Amino acid sequence: VNRNERLFHIFYQMVTGLTVNEKEQYYIQSLEQFEYLIKSRTLSIPGISDSVEFARTKSAFQVIGFNATDKHVIFSSLAAILHLGNLKFDESDDNQISQPLIQKIDIIAKLLAVNPDILLFLLTQKQFKSPQKISQQLILNAEQRNKLKDNLAQTLYFTLFSWVINKINSFLFTEQTGNTIEIIDLRSFEIQNSNGLDQLLVNYTNEKIHNATIQATLIREHSDYVAGRFSVPNLEVNNNFSCVELFSMPTTGILSIIDSEISSPTASDTSLLNRLNNQHKEHQNYAECIDKNSQVKYFAIKHYSCEVLYKVDGMLEENRQTMAFESQYILETLAQSDTTLISILYTNCSHLLKVSPTAVSRTNVKLEKIINALDTNNTFCIYCIRPNDSKTTALFESSVCAPQIRNFAISDYCRVRKNAYVFRETFLNFLKYFKLLSKATWPQWRGEPKEACLAIIQECAIPQAEYSLNLTLIFIKNYATIYRLEQMRAQRIVNLVIMIQRFWRKKVKINFYKKVSTTAADMFVGKKERNRETVFRTYEGDYISMRNSPFGQQLLQKYGDKKIIFADKVEKVNSHNKIQTRVLVITEKSVYNIGGLFPSVKRQIFFENIESISLSTKADSIFVIHVTNDYDYVITSDKKTELIATIASLYKDRTAKELSVNFADTITFKLKQQKEKKVIVKPTIDSPKQTIKSRKDSINVVVPQGLDKETGSSRKSPQVKIINNDKTENYSSPFGTPPK
Repeated sequence: VNRNERLFHIFYQMVTGLTVNEKEQYYIQSLEQFEYLIKSRTLSIPGISDSVEFARTKSAFQVIGFNATDKHVIFSSLAAILHLGNLKFDESDDNQISQPLIQKIDIIAKLLAVNPDILLFLLTQKQFKSPQKISQQLILNAEQRNKLKDNLAQTLYFTLFSWVINKINSFLFTEQTGNTIEIIDLRSFEIQNSNGLDQLLVNYTNEKIHNATIQATLIREHSDYVAGRFSVPNLEVNNNFSCVELFSMPTTGILSIIDSEISSPTASDTSLLNRLNNQHKEHQNYAECIDKNSQVKYFAIKHYSCEVLYKVDGMLEENRQTMAFESQYILETLAQSDTTLISILYTNCSHLLKVSPTAVSRTNVKLEKIINALDTNNTFCIYCIRPNDSKTTALFESSVCAPQIRNFAISDYCRVRKNAYVFRETFLNFLKYFKLLSKATWPQWRGEPKEACLAIIQECAIPQAEYSLNLTLIFIKNYATIYRLEQMRAQRIVNLVIMIQRFWRKKVKINFYKKVSTTAADMFVGKKERNRETVFRTYEGDYISMRNSPFGQQLLQKYGDKKIIFADKVEKVNSHNKIQTRVLVITEKSVYNIGGLFPSVKRQIFFENIESISLSTKADSIFVIHVTNDYDYVITSDKKTELIATIASLYKDRTAKELSVNFADTITFKLKQQKEKKVIVKPTIDSPKQTIKSRKDSINVVVPQGLDKETGSSRKSPQVKIINNDKTENYSSPFGTPPK
């Protein structure tokens, strides 16, 4: 890490934000305790509270789905990495490891839940097989040990990072297929006091991806405009193709030379530099660095953002990844125990830790995946501009910002977007997404996609100046037009959902009344005289708009019902032989008796508690609901056929049994006081209307003669109305055509 720059923020957040008990658990005291953190001499950033940021990080872990064990794995691994940085091997440790060093290794072993003796052995010795396949051990010197522990820290961090990414992806994973978002978070250009192979590969990655994003976004968009003969400014993009070519030419590129040089038995840093200078000294992006007085060998690359000086010393050894192989071997060995923290990480990420033959080949493999993703998806870029070199808040220095804006081609983006179109899409994709906006294209279009796009645009009244079409793409000028189309699409979806719901409710309603009407016909035809005034009445279900009333909604909410199926005024005979006006409500599970000056539920009868229903054989409107272990319910209603058939249908749905419906001109029922009383029905030719008289032991009903009991047996019926949420729908009465 360069001076005045910090390591990864999570280290500072964790050391600052852990509780006292957690610090003891992870052997942490302060930031100054760790060598990895104090190297840069920058432990804090003005205006940023690491403890507050750590609380947010932990909260984010909780939201995503990390449990206590997962968080312990993360914090313990990070603490082990910091403690690895405190290991300092010197020549005096070659024969015997000092006690302070052993204590530090013990702490790391406890954090990783591994055997400290095995960890010490792996950090200080190397196992290999001789040509005779005999296992031998090599004692590492102090320099090798220090490099190995640093590489182990890097490998452990990469393993932890990969494990966290896998965890997040597993939490976000869904079996449903569809569009996905891939996020590529790139390291910025690295320019340190001493730049080696690692910086070279990082900066080459930036060069390659910068070139690919320019191609995938700006140049591709500009080409589409030119192909469509649109008026757009000429591009003068800072094209870095020559620099990318300098790195990636198959046999003569810088990376190919570095890779091939390590296979030579006489390879050295000097031979590598000579090959690079001889091959590329004339290249516009390459510069020789000749300093006869310096023992360090350099070459320079002119990147798209700046020129960087690279040190050749040690570059071949870094490319061989000797220490990377050793670090992986250490993790593999430590992960063999099922109880170690390392095994948790390594088991889930072992496929990501396979070390490529060289560092160059590893970089090329990763780059190939990224470039393929850029080429096959819609690419959007977020560029982070460094505002100043002093890390001062709210200070933007033109001398610092302007080169970045120029190098990232942001000004070119602005020029193209200012004079061109903010949206472009293929005809087919535009049709798939917006086809529901036009009657001509919804639900299915059978013509050419281009004609369909025109039909959609014209029906949405988009002005000619706002769109344009070429051979394969449709372009839209302003974001306001896209926003308008999106709003229209969202409203159209709502309307379609409402339409589907309406048709579904209609279907459910019709199916229910089919069942009710069939039940009514089977129940009454041939058993009861029909009332000429009501037999051909329409079925409406809710006759008093109870469904949409505040009381109806409160009723459903209070008693846990889902919907009101029937509601109407009825007349009830109470225990004092008085006729009372009540409201009878039927839901999917109960019958409610509602009454009073301030309406309230007087009685709830569950379908399971209904024993039977009794009616007379005459054309009267009185009937009795017999209730198990309770008093009965005597009602008179001109909607009795619909009402009783509804109860019977819902009773069967609820109990899987047929409701017992009895017909007799003398009906015995129970009162509240467990007394019995009778309903006696007699015909008359003297009165045109039904009359009810209550006596001490009976209720006498006199009713004129009705229509024949077989009325409605043909079930040929006229159209009638079913009222459903203020929507009128057609259905048929079950009782045939009224006689003339």
